[in-house]
Formats: sequence, C-alpha cells, structure tokens
Amino acid sequence: MSLAGYENITYAGTEQRSLTPAKKGGLPRYNRAELKKKGAKTTSFRVNKQAVLRDSLTPGTVVIILIGQYAGNRVVFLKQLEKSQQLLVTGASFNETPLVRIDQRFVIATRTKVDISSVNIPAEINDELLNTIKQKRTTLEGGNSKYAVDQAAVDARESKINALSEKVAAAVKPLVAKVDLLGDYLAEKFTLRDGDYPHQLQF
Repeated sequence: MSLAGYENITYAGTEQRSLTPAKKGGLPRYNRAELKKKGAKTTSFRVNKQAVLRDSLTPGTVVIILIGQYAGNRVVFLKQLEKSQQLLVTGASFNETPLVRIDQRFVIATRTKVDISSVNIPAEINDELLNTIKQKRTTLEGGNSKYAVDQAAVDARESKINALSEKVAAAVKPLVAKVDLLGDYLAEKFTLRDGDYPHQLQF
C-alpha cells in the first residue's frame, strides 16, 4: 500500500503517517485542544434532550425504588426535576424515605395513585439544593494542598432539606390517609419471595 499523498502528523516528537488523505490547498488540521490554545472558537454539538417520562409516571403515582439506600421502599412521585430530569419522590412519613431524586429507570411504577394536585411543592426544591457539596482546595504551608468540605455549608444544606422534606410529607400524608390501606402499603417494604417472578407480577 502506497502512503504517498497522506499527511504527516507529529506526536511528541515522533512523526507518524495519518491514514486520512491530505487535502490539497486545504486548511491545516488542529485538534480541539490546539484550537483552544490558539484562541479559536469551538462549537459543541452536545444537546440536552428532555427525558420523556413513561406513560405510567404521573405526579401522585406510587413507585417502588429498585436501587440504593432506599431500595424496596414505596414512595410517591411528586414531579420531574428540570435540570437533571430525575424523579422527585417522598415517603410521606410512612417510611424512612425523605425527599430524594432518582432516575426513572430505577423505579417500578404501580397502578396506585394519590391526588396531589393540592400540594404546593416549593420552587426551592431543585437540583442545586439536592446536589452534593463539592470539596474545596486549600493551600497549606510549604505548597501542599488539601481538599475538604465546608461542614457548615453541609449542615445548613441538610437542615434545609430536612425542613422541606417534613413540610412536603405533612402535605402529602393526609391525602394518602384518604385512601384505604395506602398508608400500610407505603410502610411495607417490597420484597421478592421464592417463586415470585417480577415479569409476572402486577403492581
């Protein structure tokens, strides 16, 4: 195979021959990092697509969490968060699940629903509030660095989330109590027993 007409590319001082034909009279080729160094504008084609909720997921639907710390808990779906597009759910004080967010891939939607149209969910409950506080870098004597979390900010965030969680749970709990045995249903953890096959169950 003749490599005549193919352009040469230099990587860290070694010359390699590219399998991309060189364009005669074309512009020089640069990778994205080189373009940024030269101050050129680069275009990102990444698009944040709106996650489409399953038809079975509507506000007030009781869902079963499948993963994480609260796996097996039955919770009430409140709304879809705008930025992360995850589900905001609550255990409404019937189990230990506070206000948490979870991807719709990791829940089972049941046919049980609660009318939460009268519940006012505070606008301050958003992804920014629920995000984990990142560690900050601190420079020590001698040029060394350490990373640590601002504990005061973490405590303030936890206190705010707990207060909002109690407020929402207090609004949802009376609505759950209107449905016979729904409180007991939420309090009971979902488990599979011998002979249970998930694809044959009706939720």
